[in-house]
Amino acid sequence: MTHKLIEWNLGFGYADVIERLAKMLNKIGSTYTQEITDSKAVFHARLPYGRLELSARPASVPKSSALLQAVRHRTLLGITFIEVSPEDEKDFMQRLTIAFLRVGG
Repeated sequence: MTHKLIEWNLGFGYADVIERLAKMLNKIGSTYTQEITDSKAVFHARLPYGRLELSARPASVPKSSALLQAVRHRTLLGITFIEVSPEDEKDFMQRLTIAFLRVGG
């Protein structure tokens, strides 16, 4: 079984990331299950050929650091491809990038 892991540090809050992931998976017609808690969300999804796991969790920030307050609204996203062709992986990553583009910077 072939696995590939990619990790992103997103400049979006945890709830926003969960919403965008669900919206994107629905838009591409992927069947998926999700497990969501206050500290982690895991999506298990099927692609036309293969499957993937998306794991999102809020980035941890020391409460005493005033300089890192901007980091509060960051989410770590792990993407694990399982038996996905390079073409399907590239297509999925393009769709994921579009799902997280900010309009106007």
